[in-house]
Amino acid sequence: MKNEISIIIPTFNEIKHGYINKILDELCNIKGIEIIIVDGGSTDGTCQLVKSRADGYFSIKNSNRAQRMNYGFAMSKADLIIFHHPRSFISKSAIDELKSFNANTGQEFWGGFTHRFDKDSLWLKFTSWYSNHIRRKISGIIYLDHCIFSTRNLIKKTGGFPQRDIFEDTVFSNRLYKSIKPVLLKNYSITSSIRFKQNGFFVQAILNLVMKACFLCRLSDMKMNIIYEKGLNLNKKINIKTIL
Repeated sequence: MKNEISIIIPTFNEIKHGYINKILDELCNIKGIEIIIVDGGSTDGTCQLVKSRADGYFSIKNSNRAQRMNYGFAMSKADLIIFHHPRSFISKSAIDELKSFNANTGQEFWGGFTHRFDKDSLWLKFTSWYSNHIRRKISGIIYLDHCIFSTRNLIKKTGGFPQRDIFEDTVFSNRLYKSIKPVLLKNYSITSSIRFKQNGFFVQAILNLVMKACFLCRLSDMKMNIIYEKGLNLNKKINIKTIL
């Protein structure tokens, strides 16, 4: 049976977050999908955990998330792609909804699943609501924690993710949006709130706004990423000496 969907997961030291096991437990029981994991040089046992559970496993040390997703896309085979955030969870129902949408639409499309955080608070609910209903409709931006999906040909037309350390999903969305507006499916992408937990909601919210301003001013993505990843190193190992 030909796989209907290729799911690409860019990992980096995922054990402590507790999501990767849950993700694979769900995905490995779904028929008609191809699971591709591209790791960025994990040192915590992530590689050993995921190798035997992926249809394709690759390691690119010192890579950023964009490089890992582009490589995974190059290695994938299906005509429909999901770029699966390593700290988000989508259920079998979400995959089934996407398969049904793909079967019924008959044209190229892209988008994401409805965003929701894994913690219940008014501020986090507002952040998700804004992402689902305001940012998407006004600017056409879908962040990776929605678990972005797209038809293969559309990704090829746009050239994939840009080679940058941060806001790669923003630029990717902008490229796709020039062709087609994004769709939002009803099933949830339940995302880790670790950044808000670590930094506090208001500090993280302000940091997000500062980063967006820096992005609009076209500041260095590597330097922005140093600030954004300080104390967390969620997406890659930060080596300040190579940047300063």
